[in-house]
Amino acid sequence: MSEDKTRSPEDEKKVQESEGFKCPSCGGTAVFDPESQMLKCEYCNSEHPIEALGGTIEEKDFFSVDESASQDWGGQTRVVRCNNCGGETILEFNEISTRCAFCGSPQVVDTDELPGIKPESVIPFKIDKKRAKDFFKTWVSKRFWAPRALKRDYQMDKTFKGVYIPYWTYDTQTYSDYNGQAGNYYYVTQRYTVMVDGRPQMRTRQVQKIRWFPVAGNYNKFFDDVLVNDSGKIDQPMIAAIQPFNLKELTLYNPKYLAGFAAEKYQNGVKKIWERAKDLIRQRIRNDINVIILRSADVVGTININTSYNDVTYKHMLLPVWISAYMFRGKLYNFYINGQTGEVQGKSPISVFKVIVAILIGAAVLALIALWISSNGGGGYVG
Repeated sequence: MSEDKTRSPEDEKKVQESEGFKCPSCGGTAVFDPESQMLKCEYCNSEHPIEALGGTIEEKDFFSVDESASQDWGGQTRVVRCNNCGGETILEFNEISTRCAFCGSPQVVDTDELPGIKPESVIPFKIDKKRAKDFFKTWVSKRFWAPRALKRDYQMDKTFKGVYIPYWTYDTQTYSDYNGQAGNYYYVTQRYTVMVDGRPQMRTRQVQKIRWFPVAGNYNKFFDDVLVNDSGKIDQPMIAAIQPFNLKELTLYNPKYLAGFAAEKYQNGVKKIWERAKDLIRQRIRNDINVIILRSADVVGTININTSYNDVTYKHMLLPVWISAYMFRGKLYNFYINGQTGEVQGKSPISVFKVIVAILIGAAVLALIALWISSNGGGGYVG
């Protein structure tokens, strides 16, 4: 009996994923195009819509999480590691990685590791590479303290990679009990002696004191989408500076959004990052309680807060960031671009000449002010 070569839709999808995303028109490799939000063939430039997935983005119960489950990201992916910086990224199976997205090193090797918990949602790149480079050029042109030569002599590093950064968000209902001290200001009159024309004179002044009293109470608050990244390689102050991301544009994860891009493999996992999320929650609770206390007090003293967390849920999401660097006079400077909004943050050289000129100008202004005061008898009125 002859073999039936007819494939079911499910089998066809598996074959397509194992070979990468192929262009239906010419069979070439198709990648995700941020401008059209479609798959675009790298050879014939034909565009193909990404089908909408059914369902909704769901919150998952934190206390029943199994971090060894859900390792299938829905397509053929592999994890690569940089032997220089240790960064790990997740690529489509047929994506060729020649340089590390984080340090630019060519020492990139395949691993046998699994990618981790499948993302629940993703914000697809909205800014393509060309627009990202334009945003960077504008950013460079506005570096006031950078050397003037930077705007014409910088060289873009060979690595300019769109990387999805792993984030977790948490929802929780919190219940807090607090106790401690608050205070109100009061003033007392204090007498003191000064010498005027060689003779002692008694004067008075008002001195501020604090009258402390105990405070206690309860504070309950629901926290929605407390966002924490789980990257091991990005510069945390810079990644914070390119935020916020508009989480209303989250869509259900589809492996086709990764075609032509990379996703950083999360470093800690949902349980460890929850501890960082709790730090953020605790700080917000403390700030809120301080505001409540200050409604009937002038100052807040030591406050002890005990918080319990109920109904904790989480989501794993991927958020888009362009990562690159540029060379200037033999030194490498990193920068990030928000792949959704185009916000740019990075490091740039400082012009010693500009700093010295600014100091000299400041010193000259102070000298002129001092001279003016001196010439006017110390600022007193001359009749």
